[in-house]
Amino acid sequence: MSGTGPGAGHPAEPGEGRDGVEGVDPFAEFLGAPQQLPRPIRWDDLEPHAHAAALHDLADWVRWLVVRYALDQRDVPTCWYRHAALVEELSALRGAWQIAYDPAQPATAAVDWHATLAYGRQRLREWAIRTGCRQREHRPDSIEPWAADPEGSGWTTGFYIHLDSIVGPPTSPPP
Repeated sequence: MSGTGPGAGHPAEPGEGRDGVEGVDPFAEFLGAPQQLPRPIRWDDLEPHAHAAALHDLADWVRWLVVRYALDQRDVPTCWYRHAALVEELSALRGAWQIAYDPAQPATAAVDWHATLAYGRQRLREWAIRTGCRQREHRPDSIEPWAADPEGSGWTTGFYIHLDSIVGPPTSPPP
């Protein structure tokens, strides 16, 4: 599995870079670590091929996580990759794991990871419950109509009327 072994982490000393590059650890090469810290993935900003590649890498790590910690459907539903909130949560946990198990980290970083995982499991369970998915049954996310179609639902109009009441007319929607 790519990106899941002990050497798959990244340097942990942000700002202590060489040649003025933030996040570059001068000892990273010696330790066998990549040259920059992992960054959060902004899933909505990825092009389709980059999205698919990042999701594939995340899936490798999620499978490892589920096996290593004997997680079940209540923690990580089988269809987790079809739920944006679960992708975001699992992606954030992976980043925390990468930092904690970076070769440059002290041994106590693993304790921090496990505290993060305990909190993360609670959050994963909350999201898993909200999905309503079962072992062999996926249910699509339910998106609030006002968020999915703000103009058609009347939300945009109501929002700008509210802004006008705060600052005085005329507030108009951006182009």
